[in-house]
Amino acid sequence: MYKSKEFCYLRVEVLLLKLLVLLLFLVLVNTLRLSLQELVLVRAQLYQLFMLLVLEVS
Repeated sequence: MYKSKEFCYLRVEVLLLKLLVLLLFLVLVNTLRLSLQELVLVRAQLYQLFMLLVLEVS
């Protein structure tokens, strides 16, 4: 029981790390001032990852 709970927390930490990487990428995209379409795609990826995180926690 404890091991599976610990594993779940590990998965959440990995997802949070991915979210942080994507946020840093979003900042990089903003500084490079890429096209609006690319910004929308990155924002969609961030939202998808956030939804995965919510599903993983619940």
